[in-house]
Amino acid sequence: MTLLRPLPAERWANHQIAIQSGAMTPNEVRHLENLPRVEGMGDELLANASLKPIRIIEKGDQQAKAE
Repeated sequence: MTLLRPLPAERWANHQIAIQSGAMTPNEVRHLENLPRVEGMGDELLANASLKPIRIIEKGDQQAKAE
C-alpha cells in the first residue's frame, strides 16, 4: 500500500493549526518536516492569545473601567 503525502501547502496549513491550537510544539512540527530544532520557545506549546473565554474578557474590561 502506498501512503500519499499531502501537498506542502496543505501540510503547512495543518501544522499552523496544530501549533496555534496548542496541539503541537514548533519543534514537533519541524521534526515532521525534517527541519532543525529551534532554541527558545520551540519546545513550548503555544496558543492564540485572542481566544479567551468571554468571562475572562469581561472580567478584564470591568477591571479596566475600575482603574
